[in-house]
Amino acid sequence: MKEPSFYRLGALGLVAGAVLALAFNVLHPRTSVPGTAPQLALAAGSALWAVDHLGILLGTLLITGGLVALAAALQDERGAPWARYGQAGALIGAATLSVLMALDGIAFRRLAQAWRAAPEAERPALVQAATVAREIDFALLAVSTLELFGLTIVLYGLAMSQSVLFARPLGAAGVVVGAGGIADGVLLALQGPTVFAFNVLFTIVSLLATLWVLIVGVVFWRRAATLTP
Repeated sequence: MKEPSFYRLGALGLVAGAVLALAFNVLHPRTSVPGTAPQLALAAGSALWAVDHLGILLGTLLITGGLVALAAALQDERGAPWARYGQAGALIGAATLSVLMALDGIAFRRLAQAWRAAPEAERPALVQAATVAREIDFALLAVSTLELFGLTIVLYGLAMSQSVLFARPLGAAGVVVGAGGIADGVLLALQGPTVFAFNVLFTIVSLLATLWVLIVGVVFWRRAATLTP
């Protein structure tokens, strides 16, 4: 068993990561005008675009580290197999989201800057390239939603519901929230970023999942002292 300081560091990662993810999601530049060209104009004109995506990535990586520590804390519990699968899901989900943040936060912004600086005759080709990039963005979003907000949280919820370290309702809440993430990931994959799947359900699921992680981090911090080597 690891030292209590390892678990505290993991708990701190969950809390700090959740706060960062919430903050940078709130700060994320948005436009109500549909279409690729308005999105290009938004990305090109936003000084926060790349920083915001890197902030979301940092928050996700901190959460992932915290989930690894949480799986270690649950290794002697009845739900340990669920936690091990959850850890694998967290690592795969974080890798997928890293690609998404690189594409949307860095590559798309460079496309946007090139589009803004290009002569009018060259802009349609750049809009077409950006449209392809956005399609890849939404495909990655569907997969990362299914993995991170869906399967991973369900698996950790199942593990925690069989643990003496955490209250069963907290684990059950994770299963419910994660089920919503799975449903949204499937909808995004099958239907694309519709108003319901993206604007409504994704907003709800991502917010609830992040709040759940925050609460788990606080409880984990309090329980860390009881986990002796």
